[in-house]
Amino acid sequence: MSRRRAWARVLVGCVGLALVGSHPPVLNGLQDLTTPGAESRDRALLDPVFAQGLAALEAGMAARGWPVWLRAGRRDDARQAWYLQRGHSQTRRSRHLAGEAADLLLPVPWVLFPLHIAFFHALREEARAAGLCAGGDWSRRGWPWAPFGLGWDPAHVERCGP
Repeated sequence: MSRRRAWARVLVGCVGLALVGSHPPVLNGLQDLTTPGAESRDRALLDPVFAQGLAALEAGMAARGWPVWLRAGRRDDARQAWYLQRGHSQTRRSRHLAGEAADLLLPVPWVLFPLHIAFFHALREEARAAGLCAGGDWSRRGWPWAPFGLGWDPAHVERCGP
């Protein structure tokens, strides 16, 4: 095999690894294996009022042509404590604990980052239209999403109010 063909195979392998390895469902599966506690994607475990708003949000996203992947709905105390310790959450009393929140992602590899930015902008708009609050509205200085006009947790949607 020529050197050129060998390098081409290495390049194709690296691109393939980047696409598969950065795919949200793959990353979530790895996280579930290595993280304490648990969280569920079972919609039956969600608060009924929140689930109704989530269904409206997903219908709005589908009408725009966006596929939506439910990364997490209800979670337990151990997983929430882990997120808090790592700085991925700001509270011990997340609405995820009561099934009143969900994290929604675009099921395409993260290497297609501009698509994710557009998806999160649409998600925020559809969350508002469905009467839900969006993490894309939450600001935190210096967070990576700020340059794109998004709050610090753009994948998160939750039931608003008490």
